[in-house]
Amino acid sequence: MTLTKWQRLALWPDFAKKARQFQREGYSAISAKDIATYFEAFGWKHGVPETLKDRKQAIVHLTPNRYFDYEQIEATSFNVPDLEDIDWDKLLK
Repeated sequence: MTLTKWQRLALWPDFAKKARQFQREGYSAISAKDIATYFEAFGWKHGVPETLKDRKQAIVHLTPNRYFDYEQIEATSFNVPDLEDIDWDKLLK
């Protein structure tokens, strides 16, 4: 499911607020864009809440655990190269 430009615009303050909350809790790498992507790709994949109010409530109730469950699924779903093929020096810089 992809949000329309207007839906994303209407929900952006809520995505940003959730990202700031996660950052206060120590998850500094999570951005508002990451939160929006979570809901588009995973959270609302099988059904989008009907109203804007329900969508905002879903964003409010997102927990770091649920977000990281999604990240884990994403990480294991991609074709990952063998460990021998990874340029570790580049990654550690």
